[in-house]
Amino acid sequence: MVSTSNAKKKMSLQKKHNLIGWAFLIPASLLIFVFCFYPMFQAILLSFKKGMGEAQTWAGIPEQVNDGKSGYLVAAGDNQKFAEMLREVMQMSAEQYDAMSREAYQYGSKKYATGGAVERFVGLLNE
Repeated sequence: MVSTSNAKKKMSLQKKHNLIGWAFLIPASLLIFVFCFYPMFQAILLSFKKGMGEAQTWAGIPEQVNDGKSGYLVAAGDNQKFAEMLREVMQMSAEQYDAMSREAYQYGSKKYATGGAVERFVGLLNE
């Protein structure tokens, strides 16, 4: 009888340890999942900061590029225009390139960063 009592206590202790493990694992997993988006967002902003400056107008690219200021947009399939824009970007001076990169970073920050989103939301509430 003593051995079955110990086995039940052991099993009960194992279940308790499993529950404690899950109690730590689930919130930690949720926090990791949530906070992984922030570094990805920062990577997008960083790519705007030092991008080459040309893009084709498909998918969501036109929403992310201010044509002529933070980059250039080219219609999908217009290879001639794409080649022209690429040549233009490659011939930019360092100052022009830095100015366009800075504009791209500021445009992306204003449009997609938390502060800009809050501003737009408050603007909608005030309407």
